Amino acid sequence: MPLRPVALKGFGGGFAIGLAGLLLAIGYCALAGTLGRGIGPAARIALPLGVLLVLLQVTAEEVMFRGYVQPLLIRGVGAGVAVPLTALAFAALHALSGGVEPVMLTNMLLGGVLFGLLALVRGLGAAIGAHFAWNVVEQLGVGLDPNPGTGAFGSVIDLDLVGALRWGGSAAGLNGSFAMGIALLAVILLVVGRRPV
Repeated sequence: MPLRPVALKGFGGGFAIGLAGLLLAIGYCALAGTLGRGIGPAARIALPLGVLLVLLQVTAEEVMFRGYVQPLLIRGVGAGVAVPLTALAFAALHALSGGVEPVMLTNMLLGGVLFGLLALVRGLGAAIGAHFAWNVVEQLGVGLDPNPGTGAFGSVIDLDLVGALRWGGSAAGLNGSFAMGIALLAVILLVVGRRPV
């Protein structure tokens, strides 16, 4: 069976990488002038439940794609093909929800590549950590998903993206922005550059 146990050791490093990528994307939006303070509520009592649900969701996605599918593909076609193929399947799953624009789909593909590389070089725990950091901080930390406003569980602070559509000023928010794509590419290059020979 291709599924390997999740190493918690890799989770913290992956979390740091995911958080760095998200903060970089938010920084690009701030430089583009599209980041502002929202008027949504601060933290709600349900915030811990939201954190738990995000953790369950990203763990399920990572176990399926990077813990099961990617190792199967690696055995069949090698890592150089398996990582992007798994990322494509990951992006396609997100596209099934509908309303996914080309920039958003590209960002989901890049996110899948990042998580796939992390699983390959640092283990499944790192992929889960990075995915969790990105989603939990984006949704529950700074309230950028959904855009504008906050989700059902609230957020610690509420930031909104407004203005230029490709810099986050649409309903797709950060997920549909060039800022996210640039940040993901930067983090992917960091992971590839630090990969042991």
